[in-house]
Amino acid sequence: MKQDYITDINGVNILIEDVQHNGRVMFGANLRELRKEKELSQTQLSKMANVERANIARIENGKFNLSIGIMIKLAAALGKDIEIKFVDRS
Repeated sequence: MKQDYITDINGVNILIEDVQHNGRVMFGANLRELRKEKELSQTQLSKMANVERANIARIENGKFNLSIGIMIKLAAALGKDIEIKFVDRS
């Protein structure tokens, strides 16, 4: 099976799936935290954002490649904005 890599500015090869997985996990954890702060169930959030409840669960578990459109719907339902920017790796 062929694996796709990207090469960063320092010449380090990084497996694309690792980068994507880390982003999904971080977004999902953030979503779960915000949802719980608002004392919402996954079902309540899914109805507010018009996103399937099963997809909310998959997003929170880092197992869903979500679109920017879904991100915006979830943010709006939680009273938040989305900020996407480049940041330094830690």
